Amino acid sequence: MKTKTLLLLCLFLGIGLTQITAQKNAKGTYSEKVAVVWTGYWMPIVCNGDFVDWLFGTVTVNCVYHYKDGVAEWLNYHTVGEAVSTDYGDIIGTGEVFTVKENDFKQMYVNGVWPRYLTFHFNLNGNMGNYYQGTVLVDGWNPNPDNTAMEFIKMNCH
Repeated sequence: MKTKTLLLLCLFLGIGLTQITAQKNAKGTYSEKVAVVWTGYWMPIVCNGDFVDWLFGTVTVNCVYHYKDGVAEWLNYHTVGEAVSTDYGDIIGTGEVFTVKENDFKQMYVNGVWPRYLTFHFNLNGNMGNYYQGTVLVDGWNPNPDNTAMEFIKMNCH
């Protein structure tokens, strides 16, 4: 799913930066920041149990990796950008442009591996008056909209 793609991108960038940083501070506790522009952002919108919209766009992901004794412990990332209501499957897009803000806190590494299920919080504010806010649990091992394993924990549609 989108989160896996994003996390893998951040992970690969982090690994590359870790190799550089690790040479300087292999045993220390430290954090490092990485920013990634991602053109593959997407989000299904579910209101009252029904798919009502699909958003696709470009976002910037700001990642902060935290290391202890040279080993990655956790990652926070914050996503900002724009996404557009687009035709997808049975959904007819409106062309509404949404400001995307996602906060994904403390995604933990377990023995150097990302967890399979990730939780993230989002705010999507449209230029035609729609506003979506929610919390989603996502299967990070399914990186595309057609094979989505998502559970909407909370979803507010305005």
